[in-house]
Amino acid sequence: MLKLKGSEERQAFLTSKEKRWLTFLFLFSIPVATIDGWLKVFRKKRKTEGIPMKQLDVVRYYFKERLYDYVWKRRLKPLPDEASIKDSAKLLEVGCGTRFTYRAEGLEKYGIDILPEAIRLLKKSDSEAYAIVGDVMSLPFTNGTFDIIVSNALLHHLVGESPRKCRTNLKTALEEMKRVLRAEGFVLIRELIARNYFFSLLMFYISLFCARLGIEVNCLDIHSKVVVFFLNKRLFKEIASEAGFQARELKSKKWETEIFKLWKIKLGENIYYKLFRDTFI
Repeated sequence: MLKLKGSEERQAFLTSKEKRWLTFLFLFSIPVATIDGWLKVFRKKRKTEGIPMKQLDVVRYYFKERLYDYVWKRRLKPLPDEASIKDSAKLLEVGCGTRFTYRAEGLEKYGIDILPEAIRLLKKSDSEAYAIVGDVMSLPFTNGTFDIIVSNALLHHLVGESPRKCRTNLKTALEEMKRVLRAEGFVLIRELIARNYFFSLLMFYISLFCARLGIEVNCLDIHSKVVVFFLNKRLFKEIASEAGFQARELKSKKWETEIFKLWKIKLGENIYYKLFRDTFI
């Protein structure tokens, strides 16, 4: 078979081995979910000292046992070297959850999340920050309020009933970020980026199927009631451009889970982006 120039660099959607594993995943997801549920009965429950059980109820509905990791084990990171801002700047983290991503000493910090219980826990972890219950697609701030906006693994949760609606939600969220961002400001985004659009659709429909049937497979990182839509690189930059941003990739690393790493299936990349208004890149 003749090879076209540059074809070595092109990656096929799926290798034959990946097709076999994904077929296996589809056929056996329900039995595995059942077995996984039985095993949970025998697992030792994690200790959650200091966290009132009533506050955990709503958040656990979405994040299950991960809440313990978010509240107590998540370590604040320093701002990237590319984030050079003055001390008096205002920082907003959208979808902040129970704790901020970056330390950001000396900044006026705001956090917004759709879950009231997450905001209550955020207030306990950082009493000086402004913590607000709200939606990233309708931010309750005036135009040009913030110097820097942070989004940490949020975008793939802004789903709709179809991939087209997911794309609309993502564009709306980015447009809202641009609206409340000052002219010289920027957005720092960490997002899981799918290897191609086929994988974006595949993971959307598998998670939608499992959510509607209440299937949960922890070993495959599939959770009941949680639907996801992961962008690929081309689609991310396209939507960012439509929202009035240009995206610069800061760094990336492999996106791996233990089970897919074992099967040698490449999901995509874990990428850090810096978004500027078109006139400031």
